[in-house]
Amino acid sequence: MTETVIAWFEIPASDLARAADFYRSVLGANMAEMDAPDGKMIAFMNGEEPVGALSSSATSSENGVSIYFSAADIDTALGKVREKGGKVLMEKTSIDPFGFIAQFTDTEGNNISLHSRD
Repeated sequence: MTETVIAWFEIPASDLARAADFYRSVLGANMAEMDAPDGKMIAFMNGEEPVGALSSSATSSENGVSIYFSAADIDTALGKVREKGGKVLMEKTSIDPFGFIAQFTDTEGNNISLHSRD
C-alpha cells in the first residue's frame, strides 16, 4: 500500500474477514488484526504502524466521510473491485492537473474513492 495523508479512518464492516479480503485484493494492503475497546478491528498497516482500520462497531453509511486511497493503477484496482464483489460508481476520471480519481462501493456498502497522479 502506498503512503497516504489520511491520519486515521474506520471503515464499517459487517464481515471483517470478507472486508479484509476485499481490501487486500483491491489495494494490496498489508493488514493485521488488532484489539479495540469493543472487540476486534483489522488494521491497515504502514510498516509496523496501523493507519486506519476495518471496524465491526462503526455504522455503515453510503454518504459518510470520503476516503481517497492512493492507487498505482486505478484501472487494475477497479477490475479487482468488480472481481471481489464491489460496485464501481465512477470510472477513472481526470481531475487535470491533479491526476485521476474513481469511486466504488465496497462489499460492506461504503463509498470509497481512489486517486492516482498517473
